[in-house]
Amino acid sequence: MRPRLRYFLLVIGLFLIPLAQATHIVGGEIELQYLGDNLYRLRLIQYFDAANGNPEAEDESILVTLFSIADSSEVRSYVLAKIEVTSVPYTDPECAIGSLSTNRIIYETEVELTPEEFGNEDGYYAIWERCCRNNNINNITRPDTTGQTFFLEFPAVVRDDSAFINNSPQLFPPLSNFACVNRRFYFDFAGTDPDGDSLVYSLATPLSTNNALPLPGNTIPPHPEVNFVEGQDGQNPIPADPGEGLMVTPKGFLTVTPNRAGLFVFSVKVEEFRNGERIGEVRRDFQMLVLGDCAPAEPPVISAYLDDGEPYVAGDTILMAREGSRCFSVYIQDPEPNTNASLDIVPVNFETEQDLRFMASVTNGNLGVPTDSLGIEICLPKCVFTEDGVHVLDFIARDDACALPLSDTIRMVFLVEPFPNNPPDILTTAPGDTISQFFGGRIDFDVLGNDPDGDTVEISLLPPGFDNDTLGLGIVTTKAEGRVTAPFDWQLPCPLITATDQEFFPLQFLVRDINKCLEIKTDTVLQVLRAVPLPDEPPIISTDVGGDTLMAFFGTTVRFDVTGADSDRDSVRVTLLDSTLDVDALGMDFSTQVSTGEVTSPFEWELDCSVQRLADRNTYPLFFVVEQLNVCKEPMSDTVLQWVMIDSIPNDPPVVLIEPTAPTLPAVDNKYVIPFGQSVRWNVNGVDANGDVVSLRFLDQDDPELLPFQFNWSGNAEAVGAVSGELTWTALCNYINVEETELGPFTLRFVIEDEVCLFPKQDTATITIQAFDNSLPGPDFQPVTIFTPNGDDVNETFSIPDLPSDNCFSQFNNVSVFNRWGKKVFESNQRTFEWDGAGEPDGVYYWTIQYSYDITFKGWVTLYR
Repeated sequence: MRPRLRYFLLVIGLFLIPLAQATHIVGGEIELQYLGDNLYRLRLIQYFDAANGNPEAEDESILVTLFSIADSSEVRSYVLAKIEVTSVPYTDPECAIGSLSTNRIIYETEVELTPEEFGNEDGYYAIWERCCRNNNINNITRPDTTGQTFFLEFPAVVRDDSAFINNSPQLFPPLSNFACVNRRFYFDFAGTDPDGDSLVYSLATPLSTNNALPLPGNTIPPHPEVNFVEGQDGQNPIPADPGEGLMVTPKGFLTVTPNRAGLFVFSVKVEEFRNGERIGEVRRDFQMLVLGDCAPAEPPVISAYLDDGEPYVAGDTILMAREGSRCFSVYIQDPEPNTNASLDIVPVNFETEQDLRFMASVTNGNLGVPTDSLGIEICLPKCVFTEDGVHVLDFIARDDACALPLSDTIRMVFLVEPFPNNPPDILTTAPGDTISQFFGGRIDFDVLGNDPDGDTVEISLLPPGFDNDTLGLGIVTTKAEGRVTAPFDWQLPCPLITATDQEFFPLQFLVRDINKCLEIKTDTVLQVLRAVPLPDEPPIISTDVGGDTLMAFFGTTVRFDVTGADSDRDSVRVTLLDSTLDVDALGMDFSTQVSTGEVTSPFEWELDCSVQRLADRNTYPLFFVVEQLNVCKEPMSDTVLQWVMIDSIPNDPPVVLIEPTAPTLPAVDNKYVIPFGQSVRWNVNGVDANGDVVSLRFLDQDDPELLPFQFNWSGNAEAVGAVSGELTWTALCNYINVEETELGPFTLRFVIEDEVCLFPKQDTATITIQAFDNSLPGPDFQPVTIFTPNGDDVNETFSIPDLPSDNCFSQFNNVSVFNRWGKKVFESNQRTFEWDGAGEPDGVYYWTIQYSYDITFKGWVTLYR
């Protein structure tokens, strides 16, 4: 029987339509899924009315905002793109009608939630708001101006300085069926949680938006609630008789028997708990259409008959013996023709993940006419589901009515006699609860397990609070029927036990039985093992020089023996510790030696002067250690300190002197002033009164500030007793610019150093060099204005003795004399020129003097005899 009805069910959530009011939303929720390394998938699922909604109302993207609960501040907003559109199938496809068609639209993006932004312990909200709801909703006022808010609360991503990983509840099933007046409606609304957190469901008042605009904007809670019509509220949103209103169990099962037709909105809140602490919340709004013109339908009828043919009487308890038949029959009939009937078996007083329909010979069939009957044999298993054997089962017959099957239930009580399962026994053959053994010894005993019912028994070692695998502590898990023996054998591993710093090793052995119904019972026994160290005396170390300070001189060799002894005749090892000295670089020779009872190793050190300088000291502490090498004893050692002192050698410091050789220049406080264009040479001589090897160096040879001026050094020499070098330098004009007249001063340093062991000495000498130049020629000279070549030897010639001096950039070129008609009557390129006026008449003459760098001086002179 399948009546064809005109109805539909709408589940309304929040949906974004650009600048248009929403009348197409069926439902949805926000999900937050952890991907790894602070990355999450932020997803919003919408259910869209594909039958009546405007396809243009499907948004290509939406905006979800994350708020901080602590201070109500906006943290971030994310754009979620539409990535998938799929059709939601009916629970029963044959109940489909054209006016009920729903699409599932997914919007999502990947987001990074860092501890810096999302680490507040109060948690965060994810919000999306949209207006408005369908105009024909019957249980709220002004639905056309009442919006909807998508809501998710989630915890911080860090807790107690560690990452706190959480996924929001997921996979809420969408409603795809419908309800009829005075007919019970039910739906399993339970979702899942990837983290295994507990989910608790309850009714809530649907949330509206902060205003009636199509795009209200996302705001921090609290959000306004919808206004219900009189007689309805968030806990009673759908009209129904007392006790028949909308209810949702804490596990998410939804039931209602509506008594009035209409379109009704309601909301379900899902709270998330971890270890008893509430950590999050998600909400969904629904719309349910209840029709009053559903075709009449009659439920099926179920009855049960025992193995002896007698009908089962409600409330009776049926005894199912361990041996014998555990079967009976149920029959399903339906007053309407052509009905597909099915059977479900639901436990009442226990829980199991097993589908109990395995007990039925068949679970469904077709009833062609009302007189037909579907007979089903039910056989209870021999293994029980409860400790006391009492099983309460609901046998539910369902038909195929639209939109939800009608049903009839018969509840039966059984007392099933279980198979006996007494706990097993376990003990060991050890001589006591605690067994002691020296390091390196052996402990062995047997572990015995016995089951009085003859069930399979298995012996194993429970994980102790230490690394038993590394220590070789364990047994091979052993299994047998009724009785089992597991041998235990442990050779105490000395190094490993010593490393644990542990004396007692408690071991708990477990025996468990497994009966025919896979029921398990256990027993344990505790056996303590004690590892006892061997008795021990420390070793002793000494040197054959008695540990006093040993005096030595350069050029000699230091020799002595180091001896380590152990009174227990254990293996011993002597070593030279090099924590304070670089033994290899200093050339010390000592070999680590190992022997039983006593060991001697020689120390030898050739006092090579070049090696000693590495330490820059004359006293050397030598630490020798002897170690006991018995791995089954506590490590013990002894040390001896031997001092070696090297006597110093008398040493006078060398001397370095600097003197110019070409030309000989005067110096004031070792400062030399040199005109440009002149070359100078200095000899640098070093002498060592002790005749030591000495080296001479020009310290500033590679100074980047001196390199451009080309100081030439032929030195850096090494010799015995005395050493010399030479410094040359020319003050070149290209070292300065036109307007400059000085260069320097430069301070040059020379050092001489001897090569005496440990305490070398040195001397340093410095000179300062400065170069100077004349200024450019200027008119600050006094030329004569008359000369009288009359033979009286007074003022006989024209000359200018105080002409300006030459410099690096300007030099005297020539002098020319002209008569009053511009004829050149005299010329010379010598600055010491003299013109006697020969052949020229008395009168006024004009002269010009040329210097390079385009400098010219002019004047006149009178020739008068």
